[in-house]
Amino acid sequence: MASYDRDKIVHAFKALYQTIMIMADIPASSLLTPPNDWSPPASTRKSAQVIVLMANLPYVSDLHLAYETSPVNYFVPNWNGTFLHFQPYGYSEGFEANFPDGVSDVTEDEIVLTMQNDNIGSILVLNTKSGMARLITDTMSRPVCQIHESDACPRLCRYQVPDSSRPVLDILHEWRQNYLDLKRIVDPRDSPCVILDEVDDEDYERRFGKIREAYRQCGWPNEFRAAECYDVLTKIPYYGDDEDDEDDEDENDEDEDDQNDGDDDDENDKDSRAVNE
Repeated sequence: MASYDRDKIVHAFKALYQTIMIMADIPASSLLTPPNDWSPPASTRKSAQVIVLMANLPYVSDLHLAYETSPVNYFVPNWNGTFLHFQPYGYSEGFEANFPDGVSDVTEDEIVLTMQNDNIGSILVLNTKSGMARLITDTMSRPVCQIHESDACPRLCRYQVPDSSRPVLDILHEWRQNYLDLKRIVDPRDSPCVILDEVDDEDYERRFGKIREAYRQCGWPNEFRAAECYDVLTKIPYYGDDEDDEDDEDENDEDEDDQNDGDDDDENDKDSRAVNE
């Protein structure tokens, strides 16, 4: 049975961050924690448990936790890497665009931990009373709601079905294990680094497989050599480039075949002339 344990949740977040940072060769100093000397504004309508969790959650700028999934930072980062000020509705890529006024069906005992990018990815809403989290992945087409009309259903409504609530620690541990097992991998050549999942797409899977093999060759996860892995990854084409390269190779092969056919004709002519002579 799930229960809320702040320290275990913070530890699970740190472990997830650190695993991704090692894959992406991001310095450990990039992992930030909120300042100790802050107090939430009076307008922050959150329970004491949520506020304490906000004050302890780590954060890394420009880092995704899963495919197109950004962590929500409740302390806006300053230009020099420190935290600037508290922001009650959170800050992340796409967060303000999706929730410009902060209005959603999130109670005072809940906290939004992750946000989608462009309606893709996963939204994680933790209930600090139960330790359960709502994992929301489909916001393009609103699921059926048990109590609201479709147009009146608020963002992140708790009454939409199916309810995919799970213990938050199970979700965070599963996400980290996916990286350890290379079911989810990091391509660190972009900023922010790209998170890749296994999908049913031949070209995509070809790239995924090459990157996964590079991690294995470089000792992931127990004896990982990050710099060596990055050098290997730089030689792997980006998604979509493989097909172009293969087309070029096919064209070159056809040109070589045509040239060889021409050479064969010339040889045949020479042979014919020799026989006739």
